[in-house]
Amino acid sequence: MESALWEDNSRPPCGVVNRLLAEVSQDLTAAQGVTGNMKTAASNVLVALARTHFTLVMAELQSHLKATGDMCKEFVLVTLSKLFSTYGRVPSTS
Repeated sequence: MESALWEDNSRPPCGVVNRLLAEVSQDLTAAQGVTGNMKTAASNVLVALARTHFTLVMAELQSHLKATGDMCKEFVLVTLSKLFSTYGRVPSTS
C-alpha cells in the first residue's frame, strides 16, 4: 500500500482516501491487539498518503491527539515527526 501511494501518478479518489484514513488511523491508535510493526506500517501509509492529501492526514492526526489516551499518542506523534522530516514544511494549499 505504502509503495503504491508513493508512485507519481497515485492520487486515490476521496472515497478511497476517507476509508483508508479510517482503517489506518484505527491501527495507529489502537490500545490493544495491534503490534508495533502494524502501527509503524500504518504511520508510514499516512505519511505516503499525505503526499497528495496532506490536509486530510493532518486533520485526522490532530483529531487523534485530542481524543486518545497518552499510550496511543506515541504513534501519532511519531507520524507527525515523519511528516515533518519528509515534507519539511506545510505544503501550500494554492
